[in-house]
Amino acid sequence: MAEFDCDVLVIGGGATGVCAAYDLARRGQRVILADRNDLTTGTSGRFHGLLHSGARYAVNDPESARECIQENRILRRIAPHIVEDTGGLFVAAARDPESYVPAWIEACRAAGIETEELSLAEARRREPALRADLRRVFAVPDGAVDGFDLGHAFARAAEGFGARVLTYREVTALQPVADGMRATLAGRRGGESQTVAARWVLNAAGPWAGRVAALAGHDLDVRWSRGVMIAMNIRWVNTIINRLHPPDDGDILVPVGTVSVIGTTSVRVDSPDDNTIEAWEISRMLDEGEAIIAGFRQARALRAWAGVRPLYEPPGQDEGVEGRGVKRTFSVVRHGPGLTSVVGGKLTTARLMAEKAADDICAALGITAPCMTAAEPLPGEEPRRFHSLGRRLDALEHGRIEGGLICECEMVGRRQIEDAVAAYDRPPSLDDLRRDLRLGMGPCQGGFCAVRAAGILREARDLPAGEALHALRDFVAERFKGGRPLLWGQHLRQFLLDEMIYRRTLGLDLLDGPRPQPEAALPPWAADRSPIPTVAGRRVVIIGAGLAGLAAAVFAVQAGARVTLVTHGLGRLILTPGHFQLGALADHPGPAAFFEWCAAFPALAVEAGPRVLPTGLGLAQPVDAAPVWQAGGAPAPEGETLAVGFSRWRDFDPALFAGMWGGRGIQVALPAGAPDHPNGWDLSPTELAHRFDGAAFRAEIARMVRGRLRGEARVGFPAVLGLHDPEALPDLARQIGLPVFEIPTLPPSVPGTRLFNTLKRWLLRHGARVQIGHPVTRPVVEGGRLAGVAVASAGRETIVRGDAFLLTTGGLYGGGLHSDDRGRVWEPIFGLPVVAATDRADWFREDLLDPRGHPVHAFGLAVDSALRPLGEDGRPAWTNLFAAGHLLAGADPFAPEGLDLASAFAALRGAAQVAAQDTSQLPARSSDDHRQGA
Repeated sequence: MAEFDCDVLVIGGGATGVCAAYDLARRGQRVILADRNDLTTGTSGRFHGLLHSGARYAVNDPESARECIQENRILRRIAPHIVEDTGGLFVAAARDPESYVPAWIEACRAAGIETEELSLAEARRREPALRADLRRVFAVPDGAVDGFDLGHAFARAAEGFGARVLTYREVTALQPVADGMRATLAGRRGGESQTVAARWVLNAAGPWAGRVAALAGHDLDVRWSRGVMIAMNIRWVNTIINRLHPPDDGDILVPVGTVSVIGTTSVRVDSPDDNTIEAWEISRMLDEGEAIIAGFRQARALRAWAGVRPLYEPPGQDEGVEGRGVKRTFSVVRHGPGLTSVVGGKLTTARLMAEKAADDICAALGITAPCMTAAEPLPGEEPRRFHSLGRRLDALEHGRIEGGLICECEMVGRRQIEDAVAAYDRPPSLDDLRRDLRLGMGPCQGGFCAVRAAGILREARDLPAGEALHALRDFVAERFKGGRPLLWGQHLRQFLLDEMIYRRTLGLDLLDGPRPQPEAALPPWAADRSPIPTVAGRRVVIIGAGLAGLAAAVFAVQAGARVTLVTHGLGRLILTPGHFQLGALADHPGPAAFFEWCAAFPALAVEAGPRVLPTGLGLAQPVDAAPVWQAGGAPAPEGETLAVGFSRWRDFDPALFAGMWGGRGIQVALPAGAPDHPNGWDLSPTELAHRFDGAAFRAEIARMVRGRLRGEARVGFPAVLGLHDPEALPDLARQIGLPVFEIPTLPPSVPGTRLFNTLKRWLLRHGARVQIGHPVTRPVVEGGRLAGVAVASAGRETIVRGDAFLLTTGGLYGGGLHSDDRGRVWEPIFGLPVVAATDRADWFREDLLDPRGHPVHAFGLAVDSALRPLGEDGRPAWTNLFAAGHLLAGADPFAPEGLDLASAFAALRGAAQVAAQDTSQLPARSSDDHRQGA
């Protein structure tokens, strides 16, 4: 067991702990700081980012107010680079009590907090998003501070004075000894335990301070108050907005980086580890945001988290006070020889808390050196100016992001990640890098950047590929925790996309072995295997351009129908990896008919039958059919595969792939003679595929690969080998002299885009009408019959008429179903009833990549055996309306293409039968008999 000795052991790496380590080290003490996790992973990393002016506490807690304004000014002076000088506004909304305002103004004056009343016009000039019905507005000197930046800044300063920072070391024992304290530290990421002999211990463990004190046999009555915050996906304001009323839930909106954070609630809890987020808290935050910004409730909520406040009242002082009634000032408690605790307070006052705790310890140890942390700036190379949100954008626009951009949302570059990884004495987790750099904290929540960062981590620390992928798996799971309470609307679509990327394209759920194959019962409509009848000249209208809609259009054209396909977007084909999961529908005539159509196009030819193919991470993915140029990637003897990536291109890591699949990974440079791109790393897969359509580009790539061969039998490339030229891939294989196969990579998918483009061109050549970018808004009902649909087109509404209609708009991901935070799910065009759980807690399981999938995948429309959606009365809503694809209730998430192709075939068969019949006997329905889902 390793042993250390020091003057002071600081327990807790939150804001107060790192400030105390810096203070004590500056006073000449030998300091060790230990935290059971990374720095600022407790309350200091789970707050809203507000550097308080103190105005929030001026009326009810003037002592805290004075401390806040004092420390606000000090932190701006000593560490301006971690402060964004946003300023703050206190706004009186329509329902806020007018009587509070005079008392607040006087209390701020008494605490020394500057206030300036603004006209509503001036306030809205500064912040246009503010509501027009606010009654009064005052400016105060609030600011924004990043808790992670603060933690690292003070920790580095402490290390500069000789302190030692030990993360992921949990204090499991504290034993008083003759000359101080002996602590046992257990390594939480492997490694042996350590002992630390200290003359004194400072307990700065925040919510866990009572547990730490108990290790030494002392009582410390810390009360726990949980608060929930939500990050919205845009920066609504550039100024901190506070409500001008007594402190309450959801009355602070803070611009933090590229987002806005609204908070917070106050709920008494029984554990410092209680980070529960309840549905009412989410709704309350959104409602309170709406009170200051019109439309706030309809915006996309990005992530929710909870932090636990450590509240403390000295014994005998207001013991019955709870929640917001407890003062936000702090206490320094000396338990006896060798141990001092500091509890309460706020991040804004962390430096002051550290100073008073250090004063107590120095007095006990006979140290006379004064505190200098308020008088002198933090040492270091940081610029002596306030943090500016635009710095990263300026660096990006002027080419100063070194090594390429990895996280687009937060503008994090490769060099930043490499430097952050190198700063650790052990391989960091991706969550460590998130706190350091804001990696994965933007709208995609790590959907794209996390896999790139995992490759950089593997390379920088020479990790086995499996270890890097476990780090990625952990990061994906952690990101999902904060997103799960907010999964509705657009944010739900984002996480469904992330799930598709990590499950389908990357196969991350296969990391620990094959996924279990659930028993999927065939739906009743799949029992009919009869062919599609001929319907020459009848009009079939298809709504949606995913695989189901496009396949149905092909089947309809082949059956002789006059086809109109109308779609708002491009469908999910351009996001899927290109192979086919068919499940129990593998022997349905729908897939067979579609693969027969594909056979006419060499670049699309499909090899049917079960096989195992590599994912973009080199994991083994079972598939039921695959394009011929992916099928060549089936498992081969070790060493036979060469995986090729491209230098500075971020979306495929050949070494990471080869480390899991077997073989060797190399990178080759993009040819200098190719059409240039200002940033090679920023080439999308489709842009790179365009390069492969050029013969000179392919020849140069083939030359470089031939020179790097070491006896391999085949070559794998990311799936970018030509977009329009069907000879691109076979020509490259001929020039290399070996079989070549494609490996799925991050979206947009080139195989999916090839298929989409070919389908569209074929439909147009065969007389179909294809309208892309035109949303269908409502049904057109005439004489009780569904006669057409209204389409928003070129600023006006047009009517598309037909004999049969096929709805293939996709489920919750595709936009065919809408959802909201109250648990409602609706079909927006026809107002069809949706089979769905009404409690959002039941929509998703705990893990994004749960091998069972999620209940939300099964939400959709109930249909009859002919795939006609049912109305509230259990009858077909219209006899000539059909549905297919992921819009259907009970969809199997592990056989998406099987569902698309089989249901498209079956629905088109039903539509063809109806279109050929006399429609005069259709049931009567009113033209108003539809809902808009509101």
